[in-house]
Order: sequence, then C-alpha cells, then structure tokens
Amino acid sequence: MFTIAGREIRSLFLSPIAYIIIGVFCIILAWFFINVVALYVILSVQVLRLPWLAERINMQELVIRPLLSNMSVIMLFLVPMITMRTFAEEKKLGTFELIYTSPIRTTEIVLGKFLGTAFFILLLLLISFLFMIPLIKYGEPDKGVIISSYFGLFLMVIAFISAGIFASSITENQVISVIVSFGILLFFWVLGWVRGTLEGQIKEVLAYLSFMDHFQNFTRGIIDTRDLVYYISFIIVMLFLTVATLESRRYRGAY
Repeated sequence: MFTIAGREIRSLFLSPIAYIIIGVFCIILAWFFINVVALYVILSVQVLRLPWLAERINMQELVIRPLLSNMSVIMLFLVPMITMRTFAEEKKLGTFELIYTSPIRTTEIVLGKFLGTAFFILLLLLISFLFMIPLIKYGEPDKGVIISSYFGLFLMVIAFISAGIFASSITENQVISVIVSFGILLFFWVLGWVRGTLEGQIKEVLAYLSFMDHFQNFTRGIIDTRDLVYYISFIIVMLFLTVATLESRRYRGAY
C-alpha cells in the first residue's frame, strides 16, 4: 500500500501536473487573499469615522472564513483534475494489468492511490498556511478556530479525493473521470442550497448530506462528531465503491 502511495507521489512530481496545479492554486489563492485583506483594511479605516462599525470588524469573519471558503471552492475544481489519472491513466497506458496481476489486494491498491493523492493535497494545504502567518502575527485571530477550520478543510478535501478516485475507477477516459467526479462533488455541494425551499424531515436530510454545512461548523471552531462521522462515512463509501468496481473488472478479466 505504501509502495503504491510512493509511486503515486513520484508520478505526480515527475510530470508537470503537480507543478501546474501548485502554481495555479497559489495564484488563485493569492488573488482571494489580497481581496479579502484589502476589504478588511478599508473597513478598519472607516472605523475611524464610524465607531459603531468597530463591533462588526472581525478578522475571523471578514478574512479567515472567506479565505478558507474560497479555498474549498478552488479544491472543488482542482481535486477532480488531480484524481482523474489515478486509475484512468493506468488503464489507458496498459499498466493497470501489471498492478492487477501482482500479489497485491485491490483494497491495498485503492488505499495506496488514496494516500498518495491525500499527501499531495496536504502539501497544498501546508503551502496555503503560509498566507495565514502574517494574519496570525499582526491580526491576532483565534488560533484554535484556524486549526479547526484547516482540520475540517482537510477532511472535506480528502472526501473529494475519494469521490475522484471512484470516478477514475469506472472509466479509462480522464475527461469523463473529471466530469463524473465534479458532478458528484457539485451534487453534494449544492444540497445545502435547495433545503431553504423545503420543510420537514427532507430538509434535515439534505442539510446533513451537504458538504458545506458540515464544513461551516469547523470554521466556527466547532468540532462535532456528526461532522466527523459524515466525512469519514463518505470516504469509506466511496472507497468501498471503488474497490467493488475494480473487483468486478478483475472477475470479468477486463483490466
């Protein structure tokens, strides 16, 4: 499993994919960072003329939460592009049969791919934390909330990865993998939007299935077991479906 994870990491960095994704991620995040900080500075200056506005000026609400929310949107687009190659490329290049005929269980293959991709995502999150350093140094935000927010973001993004790996396992076309992966993620993303038009039990169900509703709790500094169970359950279900899909191909002899 760890050998496959290492192979996955090496294949990312031996191709231009990893460097392009890191570059795009940093540029977009820097743009969002500049905008939210500029807005915070403008509002802070206005406090000199409008003292009543001081109660509404909060770095956590005006800078950190919007920045992390924007980061989650970036990940919504980037993760399908990262995971599209996990199985689809192996099938296209004909190297998938070599892995299948090796003495490795399908579960170990899937977990290895998952861990390798999760490591790369963790690297992106560590890079993004560099933007937090000046905020922590000069703004004195609640460090506990920042930690819980990053923990929630990491859980949500690895849930994205599990869906992306599943999408890649059902096709050898990387474009189709991106479309299916993005469709799954977008579906669970927008569930929270439609609940405003509903009432009763269905509203509660949709709220629980929404990615963003659970993530918002982390950005408030709340680590709820219901949110942990949701993300972990989603990951387990997606990885199980991936293993089941690959096992069915093995039984059919369709490598």
